[in-house]
Amino acid sequence: MDGHFHVLWNLQLKNDVTFTAERESGETAVVKFVSRYGLVAHKVLAVAGMALQLHYFLNINSEDDMTGGYHEGLSHRLYEGPLKMIVMEYIHEKRFKGDLYPVDVKASIRKAITTLHAEGLVHGDLRPPNVIVSEDHKALLSDFDWVGKEDVATYPLALSSQIRWHRDVEALALLKEHDIGMLEKMF
Repeated sequence: MDGHFHVLWNLQLKNDVTFTAERESGETAVVKFVSRYGLVAHKVLAVAGMALQLHYFLNINSEDDMTGGYHEGLSHRLYEGPLKMIVMEYIHEKRFKGDLYPVDVKASIRKAITTLHAEGLVHGDLRPPNVIVSEDHKALLSDFDWVGKEDVATYPLALSSQIRWHRDVEALALLKEHDIGMLEKMF
């Protein structure tokens, strides 16, 4: 990793630890610590301009890259793996609610999901907080904590009952149809 970081703000998102930080260059970055991360998906979408640019990824307590961000582990595929640190770009964003998303933003979200699905990957947590919309209405997917291979990666055991999930979502395998259902329901 080039340079050092100075913590600006703890974003306190979900159960992970997420900060904004200032690099020595003065650039603001997002630094996230999680136990599970879809690195391959983030890279695929970042290269295509559909996710925040990834500056750095590190498995803090393991040399294994967890086969690209998912790991079957144990017989029940519930193991989440070692702690990971992700450093990515920070952008100022616009927020929309429900049906207020412009048509071009909805289309770019659909394109990002289609791109993931073409790689055999499922996002699994497609909700408005996990879509960043730039000032120029460019949609970027974020929060790749649950992303994994379809029918291999699983949802966490404890899913929030406050979220209107796709009707078939349970603490089981992620499926492409769940992403499509959430896209239609949330955007």
